[in-house]
Amino acid sequence: MNSSLRYTLFSLLAALGACGGGSDGESGSPFSGFGGGAVNLQFEARAGSAAVNCASSIAGLGTGSVAARLQDLRFHIANVSFVKADGTEVPLVLTIATHDNWNARSGSDTLTLIDLEDATGTCAGGTTAMNSVINGTVPAGEYVAVKMNMGVPESLNHLDPFAPDTPLALTSPSLGWNWTTGRIFAKIEVTDPNRSTAPTWPAPVFTAHLGALGCTGDPAAGQAASCAIPNRMGFTLGEPATPFNPKLHKIVIDVQALLAGSEVTTNTPGTASGCMSALDDPDCVPMFSALKIAQATGLPIDGGAGQLVFKAVER
Repeated sequence: MNSSLRYTLFSLLAALGACGGGSDGESGSPFSGFGGGAVNLQFEARAGSAAVNCASSIAGLGTGSVAARLQDLRFHIANVSFVKADGTEVPLVLTIATHDNWNARSGSDTLTLIDLEDATGTCAGGTTAMNSVINGTVPAGEYVAVKMNMGVPESLNHLDPFAPDTPLALTSPSLGWNWTTGRIFAKIEVTDPNRSTAPTWPAPVFTAHLGALGCTGDPAAGQAASCAIPNRMGFTLGEPATPFNPKLHKIVIDVQALLAGSEVTTNTPGTASGCMSALDDPDCVPMFSALKIAQATGLPIDGGAGQLVFKAVER
């Protein structure tokens, strides 16, 4: 290729890259940064690259690479913030006054329940209502990443589940253990696809439940509750070289990655079904490794760097 042609092609590519970028970098590139404003943070469930819902069969789960069906898929996302290239974190402001059916706020803590099941088929124990988004705003700026926790902040984790003004995210009976222990942060369950006809799994359901441990104090008696092992999964998506832009990306929770090291068809004798966050349950070791939570302390490992469960993909 002669030098004149190379120069022409370079000039054309540069011109195309400059078109339509705007202050928020929305050129259409999957790696454009975010300039702030309204946020519609979308979540989706997949197993690898395949979409997951209550009507689909899930392939390649666990150490046996077995087929499965979804039984539940709900999790809480807390304290979302957007991150600038210099590491400055700017909190997302939820577009609610105090709380609604899916969101809650307590001081500087924010919480959203993401519900990706619809109570049909093998998900019959769930709820018909669903929520896959977090709506809010962030001030103008140049952001390269989004940061959040999967879990319920301590300020919202021990509310009276029967009080009339408690948000729906905290009142669903199937998402609560008790006041002292607090909410189930994530409730992800898969089941034998042939369970109702010709079961093949020795243990019919594998539960992946994340929640706090070592909790003391009884709110029912007016005491403040706190938990020594918080088990909140912190993670960040995006970086200066490959920024996260909520207008170009959505967040996928990968059930296949979460359960890759688990034998989902069986259960260790004498332990709870699947993993319910118990310190002495060997079935929890692979799940905590995927989440990058130190099982002994309940703290994120390296701030969640290297976690395998959540990833950003193009919308």
